[in-house]
Amino acid sequence: LTSAGGLRYFENVYEGGYSKGAVYVTSDTPVATGQWVQLSVVRNPDTDRITLYQDGKIIKEEQTSIDIKADVPMSKKHFIGTDYRKSYFAKGKIAQVSLWEKVKTSPQILQDMDVDLSGEEEGLFQCWKLSEAALAEMKVKNLKEGGIDGKLVGIEAVYEKKGTNFSSGISRIEMEEKLSAPPLTVEAWVKMPASSSRQRGGVICGNYFQKYYTDIPLFNFEIYENGHPRIYYSVN
Repeated sequence: LTSAGGLRYFENVYEGGYSKGAVYVTSDTPVATGQWVQLSVVRNPDTDRITLYQDGKIIKEEQTSIDIKADVPMSKKHFIGTDYRKSYFAKGKIAQVSLWEKVKTSPQILQDMDVDLSGEEEGLFQCWKLSEAALAEMKVKNLKEGGIDGKLVGIEAVYEKKGTNFSSGISRIEMEEKLSAPPLTVEAWVKMPASSSRQRGGVICGNYFQKYYTDIPLFNFEIYENGHPRIYYSVN
């Protein structure tokens, strides 16, 4: 998220150990409003197009000038609510994060917004829901059979209607394994206080751990300094 409260996507593309350039897509539509919103980022390697959605509606779509890749191995485990370094914690609530191995269309995103995901949906890669049962066990089971589970750290076993607050600076969910591949569509239900504008909102889901994003393949879904959500994607 940017400091103005909008969604931002950033991707640094590498090939053969050298940078081919960066993809930078930003929406001016504010998402840090104090209300629950669904954020979706669709990354299409076939068309080299990035599309940002809020509550199922396109808020930004851009053709990239650089070829983006589909097959990128992840070399570090991901976290929900922070990054691998445990430095940028989300300053709000997260209720659900889902990763898809398909490029979702606008009608599909709208349709799934009103669906209680079961884990059997076509193209669903990983899905984590924060529920009373998960918090009681201090472990988030992946809805997708064979998916990666998460361990809750620093989170009280109290479910506040919907979502869990990660703003304590220690709360996080640690994935037990690495992702086998990068997702093509990322969705998350988040609630960021309106006061979070003009400051970094923290990481929703990510594995960033090196200061300059140059040494490993990375994938971060985060809320940046100006309050906008963004994807940071680095490929070696």
